[in-house]
Parts: sequence; C-alpha cells; structure tokens
Amino acid sequence: MNLADYMQATGLSDEVMGARLGKNRVTISRYRRGVEKIPGDVVKQLVEMDARMTANELLGIHVEAAE
Repeated sequence: MNLADYMQATGLSDEVMGARLGKNRVTISRYRRGVEKIPGDVVKQLVEMDARMTANELLGIHVEAAE
C-alpha cells in the first residue's frame, strides 16, 4: 500500500500524518502525490506505523513475481 492509498483508507489528512511524522502538511502532500521522493528514514517510520505500507510501494519499486 502506498502513502496516498493508506491515507485515503484511514481518513488521515496531510496535517495529521505530518504531526505523526514530525513533518509539515505541505511535505506530506508532496510525498503523497509523488512530487517528492519519501526519504528512507520516513519510509522506515511509515512501515513501522502500519505494515500494510511496504518500503517497495512507498518508494515506487515494482518487482514482478518470478514464474
């Protein structure tokens, strides 16, 4: 689950998520919309917050399953 999907599913605003991560709402908006890459330390916080968000999805890494 990526950040935008997670925030929509949980009803969290940019402001609330920002408060949880120690970031301002503008920064969270940039992360959510993919305007700015999410730094590794924030990815770690997000995955620890809820394991439904994976580092690969948060970083936009798509790995195809082996056949």
